[in-house]
Amino acid sequence: MRAFAAPLIAAVLAASTLAIAPAAQAASLEIGPVNVSLIGRERTATVQVRNPGTEPLNVQIRPVDWTQADGQDVHTPSETLVVSPPFFTVAPGQAQTVRLVVNLPKTPTTERAWRLIIDELPPAKAGGVAGVVVPIRALVPVFLAPSLAARPKLAWSATSQDGQLRLNVANSGPVHERLIGLQLTSGGKPVGGPDPLFGYVLSGTSRTWSVPAAGAEGAVSLRGDGAFGPVKADVAVAN
Repeated sequence: MRAFAAPLIAAVLAASTLAIAPAAQAASLEIGPVNVSLIGRERTATVQVRNPGTEPLNVQIRPVDWTQADGQDVHTPSETLVVSPPFFTVAPGQAQTVRLVVNLPKTPTTERAWRLIIDELPPAKAGGVAGVVVPIRALVPVFLAPSLAARPKLAWSATSQDGQLRLNVANSGPVHERLIGLQLTSGGKPVGGPDPLFGYVLSGTSRTWSVPAAGAEGAVSLRGDGAFGPVKADVAVAN
């Protein structure tokens, strides 16, 4: 199994997203690894869920098949990824190890992708306690790649219409790409909004971003990071 640079992720839902934030209670879970990668004949892995808080946490984990259609994530209940245990309670300061088993007899020729949907289950309401309990949800990717040498293969295109630049990337490689911090420029000047672009592009799928087209003249250059190293491309803009 691949090594993981970041062993833990704190899954916290901010109370500020609620209109009644002053009365909300938010908990947290620590989950590691944040990305499970299996290679070739590997079929088992583990994920650890830790409770850093002061109250017991009830947790549910659901494995789903992860595909993409029209640039959108699609999740369906999985029959090929099994988790054990799927329900548990984590005492304060303690951790639960969850075992993952992939039920596939043969190594796939293209990567298979799943996600673990990890939910904190709301506790039973205590009498006389006011406020709202904010549950937590975390998504942990699980991948089974055909080989350690497999890499994504990206093809970029861009169009400009009605003041919007539509940037598309298609991945014809056998494994996913995870794009992080993509910045667009044209003629050395920034294009699009202030926030960088990001997202997964699974094997055999494509993804499209739409940003303001102001400043995009003839071509755009993109720079960012991917799961396997820096991502760079110069893309002609069609009208």
